[in-house]
Amino acid sequence: MALLKTLSMRASALLIAAAVAAPALAQPTILREGEGARRAQLNALEIKPFSIGTFDKLSDWTNGSAPTSGVLDGKVVLILCWNDWYPTASKSMNVAKRMAEKYKGDVVVIAAHDKQGWSEAKKAKSEVEGATLLLAHDANNAFRTALQADQDPDFYVIDRAGQLRYADIQTESVDAALAQLVGESKDKAGGLSGELSAKAKQEEADRRRSEAIRSKVSMIDIPEVPFQMPLPDAYDKKKVKWPPMPRDPNAQPEDPKNPDPPIVVALPDVGFFPTKPNLKGRAVLLYFWHPDFPLSYSLFEPMNVYQRQHKRDLVVIGVMSPITIQGGSENREYKLDADPKTLKEKIEKIMGQQNINHTMILDTDGAIFDLVKNKQNQIILPWAAVVSTDNTLRFGGFMGLTTFRGSLDRVLEVDPGIKARRAAEEEFLRSKPK
Repeated sequence: MALLKTLSMRASALLIAAAVAAPALAQPTILREGEGARRAQLNALEIKPFSIGTFDKLSDWTNGSAPTSGVLDGKVVLILCWNDWYPTASKSMNVAKRMAEKYKGDVVVIAAHDKQGWSEAKKAKSEVEGATLLLAHDANNAFRTALQADQDPDFYVIDRAGQLRYADIQTESVDAALAQLVGESKDKAGGLSGELSAKAKQEEADRRRSEAIRSKVSMIDIPEVPFQMPLPDAYDKKKVKWPPMPRDPNAQPEDPKNPDPPIVVALPDVGFFPTKPNLKGRAVLLYFWHPDFPLSYSLFEPMNVYQRQHKRDLVVIGVMSPITIQGGSENREYKLDADPKTLKEKIEKIMGQQNINHTMILDTDGAIFDLVKNKQNQIILPWAAVVSTDNTLRFGGFMGLTTFRGSLDRVLEVDPGIKARRAAEEEFLRSKPK
């Protein structure tokens, strides 16, 4: 049975999040943080020259002096907004130090500490010759304001041409971002804006042609079009840029030479309400609730919205599952009645009362929940799982994470099965008599 370590009204409210506005010019391998208006503001900073004067807002430089334009010329710069008093942010310094050492000579790492706690903070120093790890104090948090940083740790990357290439990216994407930009020449980076502009225009033209076809017919009303699902090889991570899986912060980092095996989520054929949906060529979004825990009902309407937004590409499934909530010195268990008739009546009644327009399924013994915990021990509600069309878990974690919506959007964008189904549907629409 899944153990839900923490639950609060704030956590439930977090699931009603706006979509992450992924910038049109973004490299799909790099996942950003932030959402809504803030993400749009961060996107506007990207592929723009980064003013060297911004570093004047920092003081008390450690491990070296304040960087000059000459020192940074032709270098990739990794910026970290960090503090040493918050555990998650403190651990980010290990990432910064590792990147400075891994990309010595090509990357300058600059870590700006929050205004609070600077004098007591541990000042990391690299012992690797040629590695540059500069620390400084953001005494008034003016540097953070200029970068629109919101919560430590925040990572930003400047390319060899001095452009802010990536604004506030996930920790898991830092290495990939640096590897990409280190591999670029200064001239190539400098000419990127024009290249991306042309690419974006072509992508927009392609998108408009596709939407023009689809707009003539209600996609939800067209019949199921036969198509061939891609072979397993098409889903290989070397060919598809899947989102990184959330990891337990207390767990050891994944060994790239011995990666975690994929988690296969094969849903049963029974227990669905009103019926088992057609999953072919569609991603699945699972979320978890309990009929005797009304707070979990706050999930229903946001999940209705997700289903409406992605009518053909996504199947949203509410999983009625047993849960255990830790509160104070004792746990409260929410079990499920073993009588199938009683459970059927409960779920049908709630679906009617709550006007639920997506699918439900019974997880009487918590087997589905246990499977998609993604090897994490500390579980926080609301918990969700995103499963690609090859039945592989692509996200399993707290829905309040900024990575949740980005991971869902990524799967819908790159999943080979979804692409194959869409192509068949568009061919069907093109062949219809005018």
